Amino acid sequence: MSKSKKPDFLIIGVQKSATTWLQKMLVVHPEIYMPNQEVHYFDNNINYFKGRLWYASFFKKARNSDLIGEKTPDYIWTNCIDTEKHSTEKLLRIKQFNPNIKLISIFRNPVDRFVSAFHHNKRRGRVPADLSVTSMLNNAKYSKILQSMLSRGLYGIQLEAIYHEFSKDKVKIIFHDSIKENPSGIVSDVFKFLGVPS
Repeated sequence: MSKSKKPDFLIIGVQKSATTWLQKMLVVHPEIYMPNQEVHYFDNNINYFKGRLWYASFFKKARNSDLIGEKTPDYIWTNCIDTEKHSTEKLLRIKQFNPNIKLISIFRNPVDRFVSAFHHNKRRGRVPADLSVTSMLNNAKYSKILQSMLSRGLYGIQLEAIYHEFSKDKVKIIFHDSIKENPSGIVSDVFKFLGVPS
């Protein structure tokens, strides 16, 4: 993979916390390139074993001068034990790929994030529209989905995993409430973190 086609930063999480909004704000910048879709390279074992050339194909439209980024909110979800296709070694894979990469995560109130994820899964048809949280607990098929939604909100475990692999100067933590209060200030702050002019 050409050095110029290797991501300089990743938006790693968390799910249902305005990561798509942040991506849309960043790609407006003339010096930043990000693919539209979530790539799921480091977290999804099937994609990871397709190799680096497969991953590089998502950045082929980037100019050599561009700062390259990618957004996959599941990259932060390292506490995904017993989850089919997902690796618990995402952060190690990222570090081995590019030890100088910068990571961005948005944290949302975990209860609000769970409620949003719950409705998202219903809209996507993963959970029946008439199924309650209590019903999911008592249903073997859906209790695994429920545990998946809940475990994504265990930010302490996720942060511990991040700081085990990366120094704090490589990590930008944003709070969802701060986006609502001052969206333009947050975007400017992220540009500063990435080293591009506001």
